[in-house]
Amino acid sequence: MLVATSSVKAAGEASAGAMDTTPNPLRPGGVLLLMVTVCGLAAWYAWLCGSFPVHFSFDMDHTATLDVLAMATGLLPAHINHTGFGMYLVFAVTHGAAALLGVVSFASYEDVAEALNPLWGVAETTAFLRWHSPFFALGTVVALAAALKIAVRPPAWMLTAWLLILGLAPALGFQASLVRTELYAHFYWSLGVLACAAAAVRSDLRSVVAGTAVAGVLAGLALLTKVQALFHIAAMPLFFAFVRARLPVTPLAQLTPSTTTRRVLATASAAAFLALLAGAAWVTVPAGSATFAGPGDYGLNTVGVLVGGAASVLLALAWFTPGVARAAWPLHVFLAGVVGSFLLHLVTLPLVDGTAFTYLLADAKMLFWRRLAMPPLTWSVVATNLAEVWRQDAGGIVVMAAGAVGVLVRGNRGMRAATAGLITLTVLVAAVDVRGLFRDMIWTEVLIQVLALLWLAAAADAWRNARAPRLPDAVVAAMLAVLMGVVAGECGRLRPRLDAHYIHYGWNRLHMARPVYGASHDVYRVIIHRAFDADAAVAARAAAAAPRFAEVQRQLAFVFPNQRPDLLHASLLAPRFRAGPPATGRRVVRVPPELEGGLLVDNARLGAAPFLLDPAHVRVSDEWWSKTRDAAPNEALAVLPRPDLVVHLFAPAPATPPPFTTATGLEVELESGGAVDTPPVKRTYAGFRVDNYAEIPCTAWDADYFFVITPAPAG
Repeated sequence: MLVATSSVKAAGEASAGAMDTTPNPLRPGGVLLLMVTVCGLAAWYAWLCGSFPVHFSFDMDHTATLDVLAMATGLLPAHINHTGFGMYLVFAVTHGAAALLGVVSFASYEDVAEALNPLWGVAETTAFLRWHSPFFALGTVVALAAALKIAVRPPAWMLTAWLLILGLAPALGFQASLVRTELYAHFYWSLGVLACAAAAVRSDLRSVVAGTAVAGVLAGLALLTKVQALFHIAAMPLFFAFVRARLPVTPLAQLTPSTTTRRVLATASAAAFLALLAGAAWVTVPAGSATFAGPGDYGLNTVGVLVGGAASVLLALAWFTPGVARAAWPLHVFLAGVVGSFLLHLVTLPLVDGTAFTYLLADAKMLFWRRLAMPPLTWSVVATNLAEVWRQDAGGIVVMAAGAVGVLVRGNRGMRAATAGLITLTVLVAAVDVRGLFRDMIWTEVLIQVLALLWLAAAADAWRNARAPRLPDAVVAAMLAVLMGVVAGECGRLRPRLDAHYIHYGWNRLHMARPVYGASHDVYRVIIHRAFDADAAVAARAAAAAPRFAEVQRQLAFVFPNQRPDLLHASLLAPRFRAGPPATGRRVVRVPPELEGGLLVDNARLGAAPFLLDPAHVRVSDEWWSKTRDAAPNEALAVLPRPDLVVHLFAPAPATPPPFTTATGLEVELESGGAVDTPPVKRTYAGFRVDNYAEIPCTAWDADYFFVITPAPAG
């Protein structure tokens, strides 16, 4: 934090209510306390996320998976209602990296189409995306804590209490358990608040410009992720103004860029927004996309009017009222960042065919040219929303109100003005920006808790005096203790509330075999139709096994140590399931009863890694330093059974038993053939049990073989 200089004080800028800006670094004990708290919250969020199987929630979890795979194929996401872009921006990067590194089996729809059983890979991708949520929930809390530390410098105990209150409250815990755009909108908003705080405490032009520009981009991403973030975004400049009013830093009028720079910036941002509006009005949203809008629902909406009005006002200020513009110039930078955030669409989809530009304009259309998908706003709805917010977060509201009163009574004029604006926005959020849905609690709960600590810490500083310097801190501690008790009481209810919320909106594994919307999701519909031979019973059986994906992946990695086959090459050994690449048309026809439902693995399309295990040590019970040895690539396929699994090799009958295998007399019948006028060809495969570690030269069967893994008999 920048300490005020004597020249500023001499100029008379310090005002009543301004706090002492002597640096207040955290001591080692405070840092340790905060680190332990953050680790505890991480464990809490991870436990919540891991408590639910992959199919417990429908809607966004499955929708996000299909949209991410579609985008990786070069298609527009089907769900653009929220618009959800900020979430898809994250997923496009992380999922692409995970697919490249082999962390997930499916990189795009092409892999889904080539998979023997697509639902295992789809479930794996869903779980991968859902495991982002604990990290982004934790990131939201940490970013807001950092912003408050910069802004009001609360002591470590106060910051720790706030971390626990916000982190353990139901809103973020709910969001950590599944995929929701609300969480990502709050994450971007929290980073924007942090950027505002960093800019507000600086007295050099470059830092203020950089901070407000970054805050604008993050605010734009929050809006592009969920339109409900609009009021939160409006609160960011007020947060900046509040923090700056408390500190004897150089006034903005003394840091202002030149008149020409301000005019160019205001004109450019306004022109860019008008161009965005024009392009959005012109673009046609792909048929079948999830817009929740009818033909008569398109037209300039409230969000477009508000953002366009802000751009117009700032443009007029820059050209005709230079005196006012000298104090309001950070808003020019902020708005420019908001408009500039739309350009990030260009890194998510191909540019050469214009898909990325279509995505950009379609999202702009959803924000500015479509009637918002919300219930009609009546006094009854407002009263119901306010009553529900009070019921869900009465403790936070009381604490926030106490802090606000303290600031309004003892703060300076700038602090009081910013506080009044923030109170107004908070009431608007509670009245019109939430619905009677558990997941919408995040919009009020996080904002209320942030403002509560902001105002409590500021009021404590303003009310501190020589006679009782510790009294304000004692009052704050009492308030936070009461609020902590309320939050702690909610923790035990969170899982039952989630269970009750999703009992009719999830827990249906068959959802994974269906698309959610039209447009690019129709590609998935065709893929699933072909994968399961248009047989609903086969698809239902695959869906029932889909939650086992992690167990399947672990078995594959264990049994084939020098191949590491992924879920693209695994399926169930059951009639009508694929037994080879789609181009071959190879499917299972007849299965021995003792093997049905086992794990079929098509290793023929995979190359072997340049290492094998050491038979001298693997086939005996010892703990030798290393049980691997170098080998020429594709020399052999290493197969490593284990006591709880039985591994079978199936090769065209008749076949000579490979070394370290035993003929079982079991046979599997497959049929193949892809041409329309060609009857399917059936072939019988003989089974051999792999009793111990074996190195099998599979080239002997010209890639015509497969493995089956089944549980070992009990006892």
